[in-house]
Amino acid sequence: MAIKYFIFSLLIIATILLSATTIFQKKQIQKKTTILPAITFTNSTMYDINTKEVLQIVQSKKALHYKTKDELFDATVVLRSKNKKNETDTIIGKYILKKQDKLKFKGDVVLSRNNSFILSTPFLNYNLKTRVGQNQHKFKLDYLSHSLRGNKLYFDGINDIIKANNAKFKLKEEQ
Repeated sequence: MAIKYFIFSLLIIATILLSATTIFQKKQIQKKTTILPAITFTNSTMYDINTKEVLQIVQSKKALHYKTKDELFDATVVLRSKNKKNETDTIIGKYILKKQDKLKFKGDVVLSRNNSFILSTPFLNYNLKTRVGQNQHKFKLDYLSHSLRGNKLYFDGINDIIKANNAKFKLKEEQ
């Protein structure tokens, strides 16, 4: 009789464990399912214009638009200067994540202003409203014939302020 109770209790324990693991696996599968983009573009160009001029141009090989974010692959963002000096900022990156006015660039990021100011870094956070870019990685900045190397970059595109840690300058004499 004791053997029957033992086998019956093993059967109940096995059933409970089996049902618990299937419920746990279903929850994990639900968490792993990815949210599909609402719109997908390939080889796209987007223009942001007002009644007077083009404010920005965004080009990408692939663009995914979700409810709360946009993802761009092999993208270029061209921004018109807010100080009306006819300057344009061009930012190129292999991957861009856009949430509201914040852009996260990853992979061979190059920011240039009228081809006289060229910033290269593997990663850059950039705010479209404040025109502030920053990162915690190494960077290389070339301005005309001068260069700056360092890490932990802070760049204010409106006020032309640059801050960095471990900065090394190379200044060339003008003749």
